Amino acid sequence: MQTEHHGKVASMNRAGFQQIFLLSILLLMGTATAGAQQDQAQSSLLPEIDPQDIEIRSEFTARFPGLRRQPILGFTPEPSIYQVDPDRMPFMESQEEVVANLPITDLSRPDPPPYQPLSYEPEINAYGRLGVGSFVSPEAEFWGINRFSKNSYISGRLDYHSTNGHLDTENSSFRFFDLDAEYATKLGRQTTVSINAGAENSFNRMFWLDGAETLPIQIPAGPRKTYSGVNIGADLSRHTNSIEGWDGSLAFRRFDMEMDAGDIGGDAAESIFGASFRNEWAGGRLQETIALRLSGRGGSYELSSQADSQNWLTVQAGGEYQRLLDYSTQLSADLGVVYTSNAFEDKVYPGFTFSAKHWIQDNLTVNGQLSGTPKLQSIEQLNNLNRFLNHQSPLRHTYTVEAAGQMNLEYYRGSSIYAKVSFMQAQNYAYFDRAPLPVNTTGSAVPEGYYQVNYMDANKIKGELGATHQLVPEKLWIDAAFYVQNPKLDDGNDIPFEETWGVNSGFSAKLFSKLRIEAWADYVSERNTLSSGSTEKIDGFLLLGGRVEIDITDRIGVYAKMLNLLSQEYQVWQGYEERPFQAYGGVTVKLN
Repeated sequence: MQTEHHGKVASMNRAGFQQIFLLSILLLMGTATAGAQQDQAQSSLLPEIDPQDIEIRSEFTARFPGLRRQPILGFTPEPSIYQVDPDRMPFMESQEEVVANLPITDLSRPDPPPYQPLSYEPEINAYGRLGVGSFVSPEAEFWGINRFSKNSYISGRLDYHSTNGHLDTENSSFRFFDLDAEYATKLGRQTTVSINAGAENSFNRMFWLDGAETLPIQIPAGPRKTYSGVNIGADLSRHTNSIEGWDGSLAFRRFDMEMDAGDIGGDAAESIFGASFRNEWAGGRLQETIALRLSGRGGSYELSSQADSQNWLTVQAGGEYQRLLDYSTQLSADLGVVYTSNAFEDKVYPGFTFSAKHWIQDNLTVNGQLSGTPKLQSIEQLNNLNRFLNHQSPLRHTYTVEAAGQMNLEYYRGSSIYAKVSFMQAQNYAYFDRAPLPVNTTGSAVPEGYYQVNYMDANKIKGELGATHQLVPEKLWIDAAFYVQNPKLDDGNDIPFEETWGVNSGFSAKLFSKLRIEAWADYVSERNTLSSGSTEKIDGFLLLGGRVEIDITDRIGVYAKMLNLLSQEYQVWQGYEERPFQAYGGVTVKLN
């Protein structure tokens, strides 16, 4: 690493005509969102896993909206398109057993299964992708399953991404590795048990601090953060049908972080335990269900900046009631009491979620929800959000009350529009800003170090408008969403690093069974950042990307991927310039 880094703020100043042209592209393109097909009536069974669910297309920069809540080159980056439900497992029932277990209450008004554009064949048992990109950036993704019998299976998933760095003035290399495995079996016709485990090992370089060479403290060239973690858990469920039965789970997770940055370095470690139990049964009326639940999550963490370890705890108990009225209005009420304890305070909160969904017509629905929930973000979760976080991260609970309303219109098969408005009020909202360095600077400003976590009450009002359209049925899709929001802290300042508006858009095509094309575009407006008590801005940026995949045979294919086509010099976190244009290429292997 060089000893100088100018941390230039990314600039998006372009000619007016070019801005209009690029934003027009955003509004015309759409992201193909694919989920695994899972009938709601089979919620207690073990549905099929589509390997396309685990496909990751992004460069591990944020997908928007909600910039700060997404992993940014995080420890366990989440897929941008294909999301897998953590409760999903392959079928271990025959079709006759599935139909026999469906109660009449589940046949009332089920939601349609999610649509799957760009999916592979359903009988696939393994999926792998190996590729390499510019800046010597290898990537590997794998998913596989082995069914021992109709009643048991084992599955595994691996993600690996690394690079030797893209910045000329300093070392910007990183590695992210994530491995998970699961074993599940049926102990009887009604009882299922599963065991899961995982391991993670990653590192990234910290950016160079401006003027660090003149400070009376030692900071090595190429400061580095390393992460490691392991987890293990078990789930046990017993259901007489898809409504009546109970589910229980146990989990443990260990996470360690070390920041090698000389006099400002340090480490953090945490252990987290969790347990939950839920019992559900049908009510006395048709289309009525009742559930009781009890859960607890707690942990202990140690910071090198503190002499003693700190403990925290979240325990909640409550019940849920659901009812379908006249086959047109779905009501749900979840009420409970939540006890929270952390190093700052002990409190009891009401936990609640009230939601309603009404079908005005078969293709027109309105939804409403009011909720209040306390939540604590762990050290691992905070480092996932901001990989430039320092080692001094105290943890406390955030209590969020949110109200939202949404209208959905399916104006044509596979084509719909929606509008949504929401308001959020949070106590002890977690946000990031730059921490001052521990040096004496009499009569001058205190130089900035890396990021720290602060807590303050905050509120946010947000509006969103989106559309999905099939240009050619089963062939061409576009998707676009536009959102505006007003994120404010209690002192009147904007929430740091949260944008005020943005656009998500994309295009997907499956013109032939062996050819898949994707393109996407995201725009994020400028964001405010708190800097030693003053307000600075980071310019907005536009990210364009695409991928083409061709199947050479039924088992082997090739792909090419391009990221940041405009080679934007943008910053997600102030001080670190993200990667410019990158091109990837590789092979895909599928096994039946």
